[in-house]
Order: sequence, then structure tokens, then C-alpha cells
Amino acid sequence: MPSSYLRYVANAIADAMLAGPAQPASIVERMVLALGAPADWMSGLARRVSRRFGKRWDSVGRHELSKVIADHAAFVSAWQSDNRPRVVRLLTRPPVQRQAPPWLHGVTLPQLPTIADLADWLEVEPEELDWFADRWRAPAHAAATPLHHYSYKAIEKRDGRCRIIEIPKSRLRTVQRKVLHGLLDRIPVHDAAHGFRRGRNTLSFATPHAAKAVVIRFDLTDFFASVHAGRVYSVFRDFGYPLAVARSLTALCTNRVPSGRLLKADVRERIDWLERQRYLTNFLAVRYHRIEWRCRNSSKCCIS
Repeated sequence: MPSSYLRYVANAIADAMLAGPAQPASIVERMVLALGAPADWMSGLARRVSRRFGKRWDSVGRHELSKVIADHAAFVSAWQSDNRPRVVRLLTRPPVQRQAPPWLHGVTLPQLPTIADLADWLEVEPEELDWFADRWRAPAHAAATPLHHYSYKAIEKRDGRCRIIEIPKSRLRTVQRKVLHGLLDRIPVHDAAHGFRRGRNTLSFATPHAAKAVVIRFDLTDFFASVHAGRVYSVFRDFGYPLAVARSLTALCTNRVPSGRLLKADVRERIDWLERQRYLTNFLAVRYHRIEWRCRNSSKCCIS
């Protein structure tokens, strides 16, 4: 029998394992349901899997488990016998939003265990959510196309270089604002943060440092572009959101600038190679919302 069928069986067993708690007895029960009959090798495999993955059961993926299953000596022996395991029923892990970490105790986060729940919360159809969260729909080199979710504006810096502002189109902007105000704004911010916080400004930032003997000032280079998609994804996972939901939220909040836009005359000679590489990798793309917030709360606006 081809190895592809072995992968299919191992994946189905892994899915059955993950469809409930990590206790060995419970794992065996689901394996029996998936394969239609008990087998001697099941208990030993269940104990091995429970010991190895039980502490992080919610974050274990099927491929990680299927490799352990396919390499388990007793399962291999059963597979090589005349009565090899066969799948009779498919079981899947029910979508569950994990409990938020202790430092978010008392914070009420939107309950979004499935992609359908996320789409409903954002007030879009599931197909629209797929569209907004698809980062690869348009060719990376295309500078301008209706398929892109962003337009771009180059803002001159004091040193003659430029900053690229990602401006989301209206529908995506609405979705991003829902994520910002309905989810991220609920997360408590460290008290040392002053930027883009109501009631905080440059004065509140500078006051604690007044009359100090030494004050060290530094800036982070390309802050937003330096926050890559992997870090954004990790944040949403830390909040307790399932894999698929965390991936979609990450895609909604990240972007990469088309290489064609970086080669335009107003940008090409005004950013260096490192900056260009940051813009070409998916990064945190909420800069426009923050600048827009600043404009509404300031007498001077930097966007025409």
C-alpha cells in the first residue's frame, strides 16, 4: 500500500487524538472510534503522546503528532501485519479559544473560536474575510492594482529620506478599526508607554525625566516595519485565539509593500537596502491608523 495512505492513516489518528483531552484513556477511546476496533498498540502510543505533548496540547498540530505515530514501533508492526489499521471515521478537534494568560485577568476579549465567528464579529461574509486576509492575491512586484488592499504615500523625513505610509482601502480600514478598538484597545498597555494614548503626550513623556543628571534618548529604526508577521501572530496566539483565527487576524494587521512601489522615483533613492528588505516582508501595517489618530488630536496634520 502506498506511503500516502500511511500518511492519511497517521493524520487521521492524530486528528482523533486531538479531538479531546490529553489523558491516555480518552485518547485510546477516540482512536478506537476512528479505527473501528481496539488494538494492543494503542495504549502505549497514547501514553507516549500524553507524556510528550500533554502540557501544550492546545497548540500541538496534527503533523507533529502524525510523525510520532508513524515512528512508533508498535504501530509500525501493526502496519506491517496482515491486519493493518484502517480509518472508518474521521474525528476533528473542536475549535476552542484558550483561556487568556494570567496577566490579562479581568480583561474581556471577543470570543472567536472559529473563522466563522471572526467573520461574524467583523460583520463581513466568510468569503470577504478570506479576501481581506489573503496576503498573496496580488503579485509582489505589482506597484498598483485593484487587487491590492493598500495604497501608498511617501512622506519626507527631516534627513531627506522618506517614510512609506500604508493607506488601507475603506473596507479593510473598517475591519482593521474593529480589530483595533474591539480587541487590541482592551489589552492593558505598560505604564511607560505614552505614544498614541489618550491623556498622554510629549509633556507627560518628558516630565519624569526633567532635572535628571543624565537623559538618554534613542529611537527604533522603522518600528512598524520591524515588527514582522511572526511576532504579530504570536501575540494573537498568546491571547488564546486558535491557529486559524490567529492567522487571519495576523493577515488583517500585516502587509508587505510591493517591490514595484519601492522602485518608484519618489522612493527608490530615499531608502536604503535594509529598509527595503523590511518593507518587502510582512510587517505590522497599522501605521496609517496611528497617524490618522494623531491628526485628529493635533492642530497639524501630516496627511493631505
